[in-house]
Amino acid sequence: MTWSEALTLLPVAASCFVMIIAQSAATSRAFALRYHERVEEDADILGLSAANAAAALSGTFVVNGSPTQTAMADRAGARSQIAQLVFAGVVLLVLLFLTGPLQYLPRGVLAGIVFTIAVGMIDVTALRDIRRESPGEFYLAIVTAAAVVAIGVEQGILLAIALSLFRHVRHSYNPHTILLMPNATDRWFQCRRCRATRPNQG
Repeated sequence: MTWSEALTLLPVAASCFVMIIAQSAATSRAFALRYHERVEEDADILGLSAANAAAALSGTFVVNGSPTQTAMADRAGARSQIAQLVFAGVVLLVLLFLTGPLQYLPRGVLAGIVFTIAVGMIDVTALRDIRRESPGEFYLAIVTAAAVVAIGVEQGILLAIALSLFRHVRHSYNPHTILLMPNATDRWFQCRRCRATRPNQG
């Protein structure tokens, strides 16, 4: 492989890196929150790194924590790592004996299945709670979803990262503050009509 070919692959590799980290982290956190489990980000990244290293040496596709495939496994009742072995066995059987009948399966059918699963993953109640607690974060989620549909997954994720950093910096310079005041019974309460004044800088 020449240097020019390696440089040509760098943007693709960077895109794969962003996609793998973002989608895998979002998927693991979403399902861990659903089943009240703890997420180990280091273990996830280590597993993804090892799997992609093996994929690079064997010439297979990149490995990613797919939200739709995880949702399919969840709906099928997968609750342990044994399910991964069962799925691998099913894929092997399909590759050996069912490639002929499945070669005429329209892509629209597969797209419809993935779309149905993806729509089922949208948590409207959580979005409503986010809108009530943090409207800025809600609009960021809506803009990200629209960007993914309109211009692509990679561009949508990069736009979400940029907007999140901008929102974080803006919030750091203009934080939400409240003023606690004691009442007649010496209990503290939020003084909504008072404004905390900033100290003079000179």
